[in-house]
Amino acid sequence: MFSANTNDQSSYSTSSFGIGGDVVNLISSYLSFDGLVASRDAGYSVKKSSLVEQQTTLDKKMEAVELRYTKQFSTMSKIMDEMKSTQEYLESSLSNLPFTAKND
Repeated sequence: MFSANTNDQSSYSTSSFGIGGDVVNLISSYLSFDGLVASRDAGYSVKKSSLVEQQTTLDKKMEAVELRYTKQFSTMSKIMDEMKSTQEYLESSLSNLPFTAKND
């Protein structure tokens, strides 16, 4: 059943090889030059290169976004510091005006 008495049979014979022989033929076809493993490996290589290109593009976009956000938040921080300084100046000036009522 497993070998079908094919000890001296060539791989080109049309006779049945049994379960073991069929498995060997199936594995051989999978591992051949143009077999399933080779074709999937080639497909995965193409997919990998496509994913690497997409990742590189995404990395560049993310760097640009990070740079833009850093610039925006730095500008916002500078404006907030200026506003705080203006607030302190105005509070000081208003508190030194004559005839201001202080409820201390």
